Amino acid sequence: MGIKTQLEQLLNKQIHSIDKLHESVDTIIYRLTCSRRTFLAKLLPLDKKSRLIAETNGLKHIQKQGVISIPNILAEGPLKEYYCLCTEFILSKKGDKNEMKRFASQLAALHSIEGDHFGLPSSNYIGPLDQINSPSDHWATFYFENRLQSQLQFAIQKNMLYPGELPKETDIQRYCEELLSDVQRPMLIHGDLWSGNFLISTNGEAYLIDPAIYYGDPLVDIAMSQLFGGFGQHFYEQYFSIHKPKKKDAEKIDLYQLYFLLVHLNLFGISYKESVLRIIHSWK
Repeated sequence: MGIKTQLEQLLNKQIHSIDKLHESVDTIIYRLTCSRRTFLAKLLPLDKKSRLIAETNGLKHIQKQGVISIPNILAEGPLKEYYCLCTEFILSKKGDKNEMKRFASQLAALHSIEGDHFGLPSSNYIGPLDQINSPSDHWATFYFENRLQSQLQFAIQKNMLYPGELPKETDIQRYCEELLSDVQRPMLIHGDLWSGNFLISTNGEAYLIDPAIYYGDPLVDIAMSQLFGGFGQHFYEQYFSIHKPKKKDAEKIDLYQLYFLLVHLNLFGISYKESVLRIIHSWK
């Protein structure tokens, strides 16, 4: 049974055309045209289905809040060799000034949704890597143990970093405690908010995709958004008109970007090492 037939059974719809948009080591993405509607099918091998299940749960959790859109989920489930998530296909464009300001306001609203603890009842993924979300009442402890410590240890195991290049773990933890002690309220965040993980549709609506959600400091999303070019002046002006800038935001953004840079170091290799060490060696 071909992939088209398997997808038709999952969707319970006749597919008129199927186009492969992307294929990587373990991910395949198809655009499906069914009568007057177009869908997106994301496939991972069955032994990696937990990643798609976590992504689906994250999308549903964001959708439940009612403050920003996600692509509607049409179906999810196993095929013969793959696990599949089917959503509506969003035709997108570059956002204009007003659309980016509206997106900023919606993200600020998402960042105003408070949880009971930092973290999440279940762990998920940052890309293909495990992201541990063990709930905690203390943000600095959560961030050190579940974000920095795990990625630093992984980088050392892979010989991407060496212990002699790094401060002692106790010193890193102390720095987190000193800088992050004022973060008291766990807020819902996307968790991996770079430019490839949001869309502006042709009618101007913002959509979040590929989340790695948990409850934490909203500045984590801002840090990631700025790491590879940023979302533009109008976005940040609007966002910070709602969530006012605070003292030491710049230092916190550096610390939060360190996590994402460690993830990239562990996924893509040595080219990210200089940026990782630059942040670590800037600590006083």
